[in-house]
Amino acid sequence: MILTCCTLHIHVYISGCACLIFYRKLLFLL
Repeated sequence: MILTCCTLHIHVYISGCACLIFYRKLLFLL
């Protein structure tokens, strides 16, 4: 389930997974 949320941006918003924090960290590093 976590992998699906991390892969599909739409699922991330719908499920509200913790992947959002992971993406924010990547964007912050970039």
